[in-house]
Amino acid sequence: MEVFSKNKFNKGTESQGKTLYAPEHGFFIDTDTATFIENEDGSYHSYTFPIYRSTDGEPFENLLLSLQQDGSYKAFIVSYNLTQQEIQALENGLYVNLAAPYATTQIDSGSLPSDVFGKMSDECIKSYHAYWICGNNVVGHNADTPNNICFASSYDYVVELEWGPCPDSSGGGHNGDPGSGNPDSGNGCSNCGGSGDNSGTPNPDITSPTHTNSPEYLRKKNLIRTQLSTEQVIWLLDQPLEVQTAIFGYLENQIAPDSLEALSTTYSQETVDEIVEVIEVLMEIGDNTYSLNDYPGQDEGMPFNWWNNSNYIENNFYLGLDEAQNPGYNELTAQEKILIGLFPAAAIEIRNNVQPAFQKTHQLFPHVDNGGNHYHLNDKADAFRHAFFNATNTRDVLATIPTIGGPPITARSIVRLFGQAHESEVPTNLILEKEMDLHNNDEGIEYCTNCYTNTDNEIANGILQLLTLGTLVYLNPIDFSGYATDPAFWDNPNTEDEGDGHHGITGSTQITQTNQ
Repeated sequence: MEVFSKNKFNKGTESQGKTLYAPEHGFFIDTDTATFIENEDGSYHSYTFPIYRSTDGEPFENLLLSLQQDGSYKAFIVSYNLTQQEIQALENGLYVNLAAPYATTQIDSGSLPSDVFGKMSDECIKSYHAYWICGNNVVGHNADTPNNICFASSYDYVVELEWGPCPDSSGGGHNGDPGSGNPDSGNGCSNCGGSGDNSGTPNPDITSPTHTNSPEYLRKKNLIRTQLSTEQVIWLLDQPLEVQTAIFGYLENQIAPDSLEALSTTYSQETVDEIVEVIEVLMEIGDNTYSLNDYPGQDEGMPFNWWNNSNYIENNFYLGLDEAQNPGYNELTAQEKILIGLFPAAAIEIRNNVQPAFQKTHQLFPHVDNGGNHYHLNDKADAFRHAFFNATNTRDVLATIPTIGGPPITARSIVRLFGQAHESEVPTNLILEKEMDLHNNDEGIEYCTNCYTNTDNEIANGILQLLTLGTLVYLNPIDFSGYATDPAFWDNPNTEDEGDGHHGITGSTQITQTNQ
């Protein structure tokens, strides 16, 4: 059966109406989410609700209500003994086929809040979603029957319900007569849950976990169900947990925690396009299995598995390309850190190209202020630097891709993703700067479609031609008068955010072609 990721419930939110508290048992019941299971002739059904406790360290638990012959319900607490791997997979919002629960405890149904049963008698089904989950974790089948992409020998049938007020003509019910089936005998129920072996004899009093549909979970579920291809889903489910975590982390890091977007059940199309590109690149590259004797960075003295060590990455990688007061390490965006973990060999090449990009820019555009410091921010030299940097990255990343360099389009995609990740945390007041940088990044990437044997000087000459033709863009006008004296040039003192100064951008600043 489908597994929902668990979110620890906060006792302070018990008055929201969708969550009920059972004081005799010390747990909360999420009545807004349930798994409804019914046998083929409709004579038996059960409801499974997620339950939470206010203390940490509790196991995954569900409240199971199982229909009896007299129309009443047996109540059970079902606890699941999950491995750390299964827990991490659940937190990633993925489906997990689990073994039987380790503990099933019957409780007095009369001790539960009456509103729990009101959910089954006073409200009707507004909508439902029915689908199959194959035993090999292939998801997305229609509810009619598993289609020809299901290679599993077993499968489960899941129905998700959304409750709402009954119309006046409904009579208040939504399940028909409860029937007289015997829930303890199996009752010929072929889709009642349990181990999912489709044998027709599972115990309907045992189901797999049901967990709350948080916005984060629904975003992940919608991505898998509607926005990834079947091949992409199969690939994702087959990846190690660190890869799954990185991919979903990339998505979630684009959502501000306190924004309206955090309540959305879908990712933006821009975000989906980026993660689809990540997945396609990883699928194209194939299996990158590293060993102690062969891994990225070994020749540079980097420790094995450094790409999974966040402290090492933060202290040894700087991918910034904009002049600042104090450029240095510990300035990676969250998405840059994730991409470094997914593409470690490419990350090394990109890191190693940062200083040459600055040096070539200073060589060709030797503009200095009175203190002897170069400043090239949002001007034509900045446009050159971004294009040159991404051109050399495209050339060098190609050599890190297996199978004799791999297709050039894959190298371009990786470089483009790193550029987008670097701009992912730019404050809104610098949106023109972000648009300028991304445009020049793309021009450099496209220029190196066929420059894989070119030297830095040859690439620099080509980028200078693009600048002269106006293919690149810069911001104009820029007010550099406060570059060294105005604190707000680099950082707005009235906010807690870092790096949100005005950078010389004024109300009259526009994106301008570099031949103007």
